[in-house]
Amino acid sequence: LPFDNIALAQQRKFTESVKPVLDKYPDAHIAYFGLTPIPVAFHFGYLIGNTHSYTIYQWHHQQQKWFAETDVPVPGYSFELKPLSLPQEVQKGKGDVAIRISTSFRVDPLSTYEVVENPSNEFDIELTQPHPDSLHKQANLETIVSAFQDVLNAYANKLSDREQIHLFIASSAGLPFALGTRINPTIYPYVQTYQFSRDQSPKYR
Repeated sequence: LPFDNIALAQQRKFTESVKPVLDKYPDAHIAYFGLTPIPVAFHFGYLIGNTHSYTIYQWHHQQQKWFAETDVPVPGYSFELKPLSLPQEVQKGKGDVAIRISTSFRVDPLSTYEVVENPSNEFDIELTQPHPDSLHKQANLETIVSAFQDVLNAYANKLSDREQIHLFIASSAGLPFALGTRINPTIYPYVQTYQFSRDQSPKYR
């Protein structure tokens, strides 16, 4: 199905099954287990919102099991975020914002230009050593979420005339859910997510 159809189905399921439970238990802590395409996970996080605490469980690619915390993916692995450049002055004018998040693999900017040719602003949240199991601790995941929030804050304070955010994510399945919880539709514009396919042209749709 097209992702628009999946999003509508997911929203109906959320309204029927999940929202009543969250309304009944407003202090509930969410344990999230997700193996789903990135746009679907992001959308579900958006539906959940930011009023509940959560723990993200991820599927380890080598151990073949779920975990909240585990050892480094390879001996000597160092989790480190590259410096993030944010605008210092207010920028007026219409245009689009591209955000690329690379924790499992590097998102190639040239591939994103195939679908967003001339973004007015670009932000790269990128690890120095991307790895499929780089988010092996909750603290690592929250580091990425915090950097994403920094970009959203920069949008709200410096780039509020921009019309759309284009989000490209190469990560394990838990991170997009956490990122989606940070989207407030009264503050931020429409967020367009993308699914990657190596065999397609363009590679993002």
